[in-house]
Amino acid sequence: MKKSQQKTPKSDTAPWMKWAYVGIALLVAVAMVGTYLAPMFEKKPTAQVGNTAVIGYTILSEDGRPLITTDQNLLASEYEKGNVVLLTHGLEMAAGGQVSDENIAVMPIVYPEITGFSGFGLLGFETNAISVGLVGMQAGER
Repeated sequence: MKKSQQKTPKSDTAPWMKWAYVGIALLVAVAMVGTYLAPMFEKKPTAQVGNTAVIGYTILSEDGRPLITTDQNLLASEYEKGNVVLLTHGLEMAAGGQVSDENIAVMPIVYPEITGFSGFGLLGFETNAISVGLVGMQAGER
């Protein structure tokens, strides 16, 4: 007696299912890339009059050398070059706000500690110019 082998017919749905899985995987991959890139295309909010902003700044000398900054990376690079730069905190102010010209905004020096010196100040017209310049700016804008 001979043993007969039966051939099982291939299912007609197998190739179709493979293409369905590939299509679903492709859609998931496109969705992942799209959600990753979406923040690049959205519009950042701008500062309106009355909004509070914390700004980082660097005050330069006439020859372009930084004197006072809020940027710790700039401070470190200037110290490596042998330049002395003072470190201070960011300035918090209202966008579009106005103060009297007699007002002085005190800016304390954080580093290096200097005995007998507590900080520096910005006069009223200087803070007004900064405040007016903030209106319409976006986060991270220079």
